[in-house]
Amino acid sequence: MNMMTTPRRITLEQGLFSLAFILALVVRFISLGTQPLTDREAKWALQALEIARGSKPLLGSQPAYLLLTAINFFIFGASNFMARFWPALAGAGLVLVPAAFQKHLGRKAAIFLAFALALDPGMLALSRMAGSQMMAVGFIALSLAAWQSRSYRLAGVMGGVALLCGPSAWFGALGLGFTWLILNYSGGRTRVDNTIQDDEGPGIVIPPLPFPVENPRKTAIKWGAGTLLLVGTLFLLVPNGLSAWAGSIVDFMRGWWTPGSVPLWIFLVVLLVYAPLALIFGLIGLARGLRKTDRTSIQLGLLSGTFFLLALIYPVHQAGDLVWMLVPVWSLAAIELSRYLDFGSARKWQIALVAGVTFAFMVFIWLDLISIPSAFTDPGILQSRMMLLLGALLLMILSMFLAAAVWEERIAQWGIVYGGAFALLLYTVSAGLNAAGLRQPFSSELWQPAPQFVQADLLIKTVDELSDWSKGHIQSLDITISSDLNSPALLWLLRNWQVEQVDALALDASPDLVILPQDVEIRLASAYRGQDFILRKTPVWYGLPLDGWLRWIVFRKIPEQSEFLVLWAQDDLFLDAGAGLDTSTP
Repeated sequence: MNMMTTPRRITLEQGLFSLAFILALVVRFISLGTQPLTDREAKWALQALEIARGSKPLLGSQPAYLLLTAINFFIFGASNFMARFWPALAGAGLVLVPAAFQKHLGRKAAIFLAFALALDPGMLALSRMAGSQMMAVGFIALSLAAWQSRSYRLAGVMGGVALLCGPSAWFGALGLGFTWLILNYSGGRTRVDNTIQDDEGPGIVIPPLPFPVENPRKTAIKWGAGTLLLVGTLFLLVPNGLSAWAGSIVDFMRGWWTPGSVPLWIFLVVLLVYAPLALIFGLIGLARGLRKTDRTSIQLGLLSGTFFLLALIYPVHQAGDLVWMLVPVWSLAAIELSRYLDFGSARKWQIALVAGVTFAFMVFIWLDLISIPSAFTDPGILQSRMMLLLGALLLMILSMFLAAAVWEERIAQWGIVYGGAFALLLYTVSAGLNAAGLRQPFSSELWQPAPQFVQADLLIKTVDELSDWSKGHIQSLDITISSDLNSPALLWLLRNWQVEQVDALALDASPDLVILPQDVEIRLASAYRGQDFILRKTPVWYGLPLDGWLRWIVFRKIPEQSEFLVLWAQDDLFLDAGAGLDTSTP
């Protein structure tokens, strides 16, 4: 008997999740190694490089990143791309998580959420930064998704890697644990309506999740412990990885009594500038959920509020801590937006007309905002621009009331949602490209607060050319660096060179190349020529006036403070060495 099997067809839903994942991969990995590493990134990349070279450095509190990246460096070589590989992969993997929670969110909302996580500016920025912050978010979320899908072994593996991601993982675990305690011991057992409307029936009723039975819990713990042991020691090759894991707990606890330097108002600016779409519709969705006592919305609201409060009260907080609250906020926004996909008997062309008018008004408002920063020098022009802005807002509101009166309230409501959401979506995508560093020229972003090594490529090109001129091939000169520069990014840039870092130069020393701070004079026996380079550009966020903030929001322009270094090269390395000497400070 001839048996033939029909190949399984990919559903539209699976195709959309796959598309979201591919989109997440593209925007995270494209030009990933173009921007130089910052000092913060290079600090961790250098430790991973030492492990890959067979050294036994004292590991920092992010063993997952260090050990997994060391494998990359050992196999593929050390590069900016490989230094950022695991955070980018974890950020892309986060996009798959909503597929496991479709019964809670609804199918449409889960697809919305997948695309939102793929394009969110904060997710993009942290996914393209070397370090464990995005790895902690991604692996914890993947562990929860695997548990929800009853893949208990995978849940243990993901959870084991997450525990190795350093203080950020403990921050996330604290927020999740605190939310769980509130839900279970302060009224969370009350019966609430948990029906999520879907496109295939009256809804999906989700009962409260039972406490996991013994076998699944044991399976997850065993696989998690095994992962913790094997990955935490790099398959027993780096035993001190486990001590680094224990040190991450100490570092997280130490953060509670270490004063921070980031003011609290920065968090509000980050949310308003980068996530207006998530914030607006997330709050609307939460209000609707509270009114209807929807269990999923209440849980997501509590989770986002918990993480927001933790980000505020944790003394060493930073903008990246807000990424934990963005996941539940985007979930609320996705649930709310998915409600507007069922037109029913509504007249679609009227909705499209109202949406078009709303979108046109929002474009006009944005164009008016663009002209406001330059008008601060003339009070008369500024007043007229502000009146124009206020008039556009009033006309938009009036047009919505008119649409509701002529047609019906539902058409006006849906039209303003579609028009406003589309305008905010375009803004979110634009902000995401800026935050990811995919636009030229590179702009300063609140998600990336570390100073940028803007002339790293020019510096490495210069030393390569000097080496090639004098020795016939690159990376053949010895370089001495002053420790006063205190720049891991510089050491990472010169990772393939013979570099010596010293506190002070001996008077009888004569290294081929010397790198000093700009305000330090070189006093050696040999003659040297010097050229300055910008080592760090630090944006001046604090003390910025209102017009300065507006200028940054619309143009991404902000005052910056520059710190210079000077590259000194022996005079005889140059082709025109016999023509004369130039030993003056640049």
